Amino acid sequence: MNTADFEIVGTGKTDKGIIIQSDSSELIITGLSSAYNSGDMFLVRDATQIGTAYGVLTHCDKTYVCQFAVISLENDTIIVITFPGYYSASFTFEGINYGPGDAMTITLQESQTFQIQSTSDLSGVKLLSTNKKRFSVLSGSALTNVKPSFARDHIADIVPPITAWEKEYILVRRNLVEYLYDQVKLLAGGRGANVSIIGCGYVVDQRILGYQTYIYNMTCERVHFISDEAVLIAHFPLGVRHGDPAMFFPTPLHYHVREYSVYIPPGFENCALALVMETIHSNSFNLSRISSSHTLWTEISQSKYSTAWLNNLNSGIVEIRHTSSFGGHLICEMEWSMIALTIGIGNLHETLRKPQEYSTTTIAGSSTTRGNYIYFLTE
Repeated sequence: MNTADFEIVGTGKTDKGIIIQSDSSELIITGLSSAYNSGDMFLVRDATQIGTAYGVLTHCDKTYVCQFAVISLENDTIIVITFPGYYSASFTFEGINYGPGDAMTITLQESQTFQIQSTSDLSGVKLLSTNKKRFSVLSGSALTNVKPSFARDHIADIVPPITAWEKEYILVRRNLVEYLYDQVKLLAGGRGANVSIIGCGYVVDQRILGYQTYIYNMTCERVHFISDEAVLIAHFPLGVRHGDPAMFFPTPLHYHVREYSVYIPPGFENCALALVMETIHSNSFNLSRISSSHTLWTEISQSKYSTAWLNNLNSGIVEIRHTSSFGGHLICEMEWSMIALTIGIGNLHETLRKPQEYSTTTIAGSSTTRGNYIYFLTE
């Protein structure tokens, strides 16, 4: 394919969305979004796992482009985009200037996209389909860093809808001497959230106001996040040698399942899978069946969960199964770039709870349903 046929440039609408449909079997699709000497990878959500309401969470240095894009699954999708009062920039679309606290309304047809680019962080932007039609959101940055250095990279991931936010997450980072921390960013819903972070020695308790963010510098290898309200979390891991960042949205503990098919792309090295599961079940998980190079399970301080690494994985498909639910993420590197993505968004093969209605002041409970349509947008 000619990349110009589907690459989204600047702020505005395009007809460059991609919809993929299978009427015979379920699919697992990953997208590799690349820029010059950089790139990131994301796992595409099944169309039945997308929603009608989102909160955007992204990261960008002010000297580089910050962006998110939406794609509509249905015709005549009316989306209201509301910018937080602390948004520190503005942009013009169709002759109208939008800034802090403003709301704009767009209408998209099936597979049509709309992208916003900004010099300011777009975290806290709210998107709501007023006629309850589904759409997807891709968040990222063209080229950015997440700590004071010259290490930069393209970052991208599919944003979970608000109905897929949850209260508990486990995050794992490579235990690197070279870098003091990975950066983690949290976004609260309309009611705000009280979050406890355990695993790095003392417990961190943090109050996050409604639709505001909190940045946590993860200095240890494994951390357990517990919140009294559903939150969205993005993890920005750093490369082993160069410190380039990647971006992914970890899967909440609620959505861990018992089996995954993980695609490891060619051309990368230092590919590894971080795994998370309850400590009481970890002894029966035979890691050597999957990789000859793996770590022992290590329990998170003050938590009932443990983590382990499967290292030096070759490209191809890795099938992972266990009798108990687990989760994790994939991380790979090359000389000039790194990628990171969750190993699965969960509950693809189980009966799920019915969706709850979303309001602008509360967070709905998590829900997804099975379906055959899978689609994504690239930029």
